[in-house]
Amino acid sequence: MKSSHKLLLAVSGGILAAIAITLLVVFFLSPSVLEVTVQDAISGAAIPDLTITLGNRIILGSHATTHQFTNLSSGEYELVAKAPNYREERVKVSVGAGLTRLPKPIELTCTSLPAFNDFFIEEKEIKDGVGLFIRPARIVKAADEKDNTAEWIPFPGVDVVMAFRISEQWKDGKMLEAPVSSESVRGQELFSGVVSESFEEIQGAKYAFAGTVKMEKIKSTPAKYWVIDCLLLIPIPGKASHDELQKILDGVSAIKDDTVLRKYLTQYSDKVAYTYHAVWNVQNPATRTATLQTPQAGVLSPVSPSATVPGTEGGKQ
Repeated sequence: MKSSHKLLLAVSGGILAAIAITLLVVFFLSPSVLEVTVQDAISGAAIPDLTITLGNRIILGSHATTHQFTNLSSGEYELVAKAPNYREERVKVSVGAGLTRLPKPIELTCTSLPAFNDFFIEEKEIKDGVGLFIRPARIVKAADEKDNTAEWIPFPGVDVVMAFRISEQWKDGKMLEAPVSSESVRGQELFSGVVSESFEEIQGAKYAFAGTVKMEKIKSTPAKYWVIDCLLLIPIPGKASHDELQKILDGVSAIKDDTVLRKYLTQYSDKVAYTYHAVWNVQNPATRTATLQTPQAGVLSPVSPSATVPGTEGGKQ
C-alpha cells in the first residue's frame, strides 16, 4: 500500500513538473508585445502624421496616443518616434516575454509651425457662456476666386494665449434686435481678458483652438447681440516663451484702436503668429433661442478673415 502511495506521489510530481516546464516554454517562446505612448509634450494630445519605428516594423498614427507592436521576439530594440514639425525622439527598449509597457510616455516637442495662411473661425455653443473655435487653415484659391476651399491643418501643441473683448452690438443708437451685415458698432464693454483655451478635435479629426468665457465673468446686459474681438497668439517655437507672450498681451490690453493694435502686433511678427478678428452677431446666451449652425466643412465661413500669416486680421463690420 505504501509503495502505491509512493508511486502515485512520484507520478503526480512528474506531471506537475512537466506542466511547469511546458508553461515556461510557452511563456518564453510566445510572441512579445511592446506598448508605447507617444504624445505632444505640451498638450498631451495625439500627434498628427506620427511615425513610430521599431526595427523593421512601422506604426502610422494620428488619432491615438497609445500603440502596440505585436508578435515581437524578445531582445533589445531602438524605437524612433517622429512627425512633421516635431523633434525626433529615439529610445532604447528592452522587450521581454509577454507584454512590455514603457514606464512613461514619449513626448515630442514642436520645433516649427506647419504652413498655413488663414484661420477659420466659428462659434462654439456652450450653455453658460460664449466660445469660439479657431482652426488654422491653408486656403486653396479657385480659378474664379469665388469658391475658395480650406485645407484644415493638424496643428502641433503650442503654448498659445487667447484673449477676448466682448461688447454689446448697437446700430442707430440702440441695441441690436436682429442680426445685421453692416453699419453696426460696439457698445458697452462686457468683458476683456485672457480666456480659458484648449486644443480640441471637431468634425472628424479637424483640430481647433477653442476659447470660452463663462457668463459669470461677463457683465449682465439686456443686449441680444454681442461682438467678440478675439486675439490668438501662437508662439513660433524657439522664438517666444510664455512670459514673452504675456508681455505682448499686457501691451494689447490698453489698446482700443484696431489700427494701432495691428501695428503693435506687427513688431512681434518674428516671435508670434497671430489672428485678430471681430465676430459680430453673437447671440447673448441668456436670450438665445436657436441652435448655432456649424458652417459646412471645407468651405470658408463668412467670419473667416482673409489675410496672410503671421498676422491675420478682421474687424470692421
